[in-house]
Amino acid sequence: MSRKATTELKEISNTNITANYTNFGAPIVSPIFTMVMINTTDIEVYISEDGVVDKFRVPAGGTLSFDVASILDNADDTVYLLANKTQLQIKQQNSIATATFGDVYANVVGVS
Repeated sequence: MSRKATTELKEISNTNITANYTNFGAPIVSPIFTMVMINTTDIEVYISEDGVVDKFRVPAGGTLSFDVASILDNADDTVYLLANKTQLQIKQQNSIATATFGDVYANVVGVS
């Protein structure tokens, strides 16, 4: 079976990050094995896959990266970080402070 790498870029402006979870780009189109998040804002943010549970925290001006593919046996591609059609969501960590500049980006790599 021939497999193909897919890449997606998700981006959200500081003005769209609030105290409540909001969609972060479109749903993921294929299972994700690698993800790098870059936060160029001046606030910490939380990332969720269900809009309820805080799954990842990305510091202000920081990055967060995951590479599940690096720990997999080449014959086993059934383990992944995020499933197909997952809708990432984002919110500010502090309900009072709001971002005054920057964006948050997610670069994701999957396999279809």
